[in-house]
Amino acid sequence: MIGGIDQHLQRNDTAGASSAQRDGATPDRSDQGNPSGPSSFADYRQRLALRLAGLDAVEASFEKRGFRASDPERRERLEGIGTTFLAGYNRALGTAGVNAVVESIAQQPTRLRGFFAEGAAMGIAVSDALPVTGSPRLTDFLEATPHHAYLTHVGVGWAMARLPWRRATLRRVLTPLLVPLSLDGRGFHDVYFAPKRLRKGLGDRRRLDRNRSWDQGAGRAIWFVAGGDVDRALQMIDGVATHRHADLYAGLGLALTYAAGAEPAELKKIRKHASTYRAHLAQGAAFAAEARHLAGTVTAECEHACLMLTDLHLADAVALVKHHRPSPSAVTSALPKTPDTAADTPSHDYEHWRSRVRESLLGVVPSGD
Repeated sequence: MIGGIDQHLQRNDTAGASSAQRDGATPDRSDQGNPSGPSSFADYRQRLALRLAGLDAVEASFEKRGFRASDPERRERLEGIGTTFLAGYNRALGTAGVNAVVESIAQQPTRLRGFFAEGAAMGIAVSDALPVTGSPRLTDFLEATPHHAYLTHVGVGWAMARLPWRRATLRRVLTPLLVPLSLDGRGFHDVYFAPKRLRKGLGDRRRLDRNRSWDQGAGRAIWFVAGGDVDRALQMIDGVATHRHADLYAGLGLALTYAAGAEPAELKKIRKHASTYRAHLAQGAAFAAEARHLAGTVTAECEHACLMLTDLHLADAVALVKHHRPSPSAVTSALPKTPDTAADTPSHDYEHWRSRVRESLLGVVPSGD
């Protein structure tokens, strides 16, 4: 499993610089070797961070990951999402300040903008952990990108997967309600880079809610690991313990709606196969609709997938999610503070939120067709 910065984030100078150029994270080199002023020194430090921890776009290729694609077009779509994520990661890692990163997010194509923001959140979180990069930027970045809140919290989860000793520090800057999305990010990361982890799961015997959040991210990763092949994705879910299916279907529903790519007949097949977990599949789709709506990145394929999986038009699904979202004053922040759980213990409010949305969808999406 990929999980350590020493083994998986370090790159030599040449590889780091070339990956930055390929992925759109090319910093201004006019002051290289002469970091005399505050701004130029900050740029120099970020270039150093990029060389230490930059990731090459090849890491998102199906060939590198060992994924089999159902067809070339779907492979191109899913690989494109991965390379966009890495472009955001490298851009944030190699750029001083927050504003330039936020501007780069806005410049991305509508369909891919959220993935770039997700990668950028990971990049800033990793950058903050490096001694060469100066003042932390994650809080400022999260405050500057509220419309991408769901994806940025997931991106921080990727950083938590790579930097386990930083989890408590990272968690403290997250919105309490959305802390479980960081575990979701860890689940996606773990299964994307080591698909065999799916069968084992997170394996926390003390905290069921932590396992559930991880499984939701794993369910999203299934769509990528399966190469966009519906039958393969369903087989992967069928191959794990039944008590985990609900959350895996929720994650798959989110991926099918946010990343999209499945044909109408395939969505119908997944919906039928989900059977008693149809409402979980629909809940994931509804949350994906809300994430894209909040960010202003709704696409026609997202709208169609939402309708197919929830039986609701996107605007109605979004209204349902918003209706059940706890108000900030109602969200509890008094979570367990034991050393081994304080780093990423989810807020129970998030699971209650999911549950209320799912219960509302039960009357809309019956378990059988």
